[in-house]
Amino acid sequence: MARAPLPSLPPSRSTESVLVGQNAQIRSTETTFNRRTHHPSAETSLYHPPPFTMLQTLPNEILNSVFEHFWAEGTYQRDYNTLRALCLVSKDLLPLARAVLYSEAGMFYRLTPTTRGGEPQAVQDDYRLLLRTLRACPEAAACVRKLDVTIEFQVELSDNNSSILEPIEAACELLTLCRDARTLTLDTPDVAIAAFASRGLGGQLEEASLQCCSRATVDFLAGAPRLRRLHLTSPRTSAEQHLTPLPFDLAWLSVEGPLSSSILSSLLTSSSNSLRHLSLNVVGFKPEHPLPSLPELHSLEIDLGIASPFECTIVQELFKSATSIHKLTIINYSRTFPLDFLLSLPSHLPSLDLSRLSRSLPAQTIVEYISTHRGLQELDLGWREMEKGDVEMVEGVCEKEGVCLTLGMRGPIQFFTHEDRE
Repeated sequence: MARAPLPSLPPSRSTESVLVGQNAQIRSTETTFNRRTHHPSAETSLYHPPPFTMLQTLPNEILNSVFEHFWAEGTYQRDYNTLRALCLVSKDLLPLARAVLYSEAGMFYRLTPTTRGGEPQAVQDDYRLLLRTLRACPEAAACVRKLDVTIEFQVELSDNNSSILEPIEAACELLTLCRDARTLTLDTPDVAIAAFASRGLGGQLEEASLQCCSRATVDFLAGAPRLRRLHLTSPRTSAEQHLTPLPFDLAWLSVEGPLSSSILSSLLTSSSNSLRHLSLNVVGFKPEHPLPSLPELHSLEIDLGIASPFECTIVQELFKSATSIHKLTIINYSRTFPLDFLLSLPSHLPSLDLSRLSRSLPAQTIVEYISTHRGLQELDLGWREMEKGDVEMVEGVCEKEGVCLTLGMRGPIQFFTHEDRE
């Protein structure tokens, strides 16, 4: 008995074959599940590209660390071309690469006289192109964290001269566009700083480095209540000028060059409860005003230069005002060093750094200091050419007193007393 033929199955709904052109290619489609809407979607291709590329799966912290290699801090060899190329790779890399590329900005303008008595010659960078870019792209201006503005006039011109007004207006616009900048380095004349102060620029700054400390500079600093670090590289002030306390709490203050006691007293009074580091040049300093109490001062750096014994009295006044000083660094590049000043330091000072002296001190003076200052815990002598017998003498007294000694290539040498070993 012959079997009845099997009934033919209906064509599958999930798969169909389509002839395309003469190549007779077969395309298979299937019913897939839509993950976003949670219901079966229309027929799509079997090939599903990954939702994210491998570059997109990396954390931004890793990408930032890679991009920062093209922007070496403290060097002039920065790979601008690579950072520009990274900005053009994709929309995902654009904000990351742009943040590194525009993290620092600045302008340079110098007006110099000509040898033949003609019009002054201007030496400048492409700051106009930078301003045009920041105007067109506010996102790039928001990435700027550090500004460096240099304007020098080596010729005498009136304040209304276009050669003076144009770079000052450009600098004002640069500070206006970069509202998120936190660090500012200014090497400009007083007329430029006065323009910044009159327009209320710099209120967001946390760190500033200025070339002078004139009345215009003080007015500019008065509009920076968030300032925490201040560096005055070559202050030019008069002793008669009196200042009121400034509206910020500094944690770090550095002064290079002579500074009147009234200016220093005003700066210290404004930050008496927050200052932790003070760097001071005592050459030409006259302590005419009393110093305020500095209970939080932890580190003190003194540049003696060719200071006289009278000028060194400021150090004694600072130790009276700040009893919490933990480390003292002495800088001296002259041929002579006041040994009496070293021996007169407080005996409770824990750390002393003498690595920045131009000449090595007598070993007997170092031994006497260690023996008489029982509170000393760390002593840094840096790269000093000392005789073998002098080195053994210093190491012997350091071992006896339990002082950590840093000497040349040998690095820190920790000695312990008998009580510490037990």
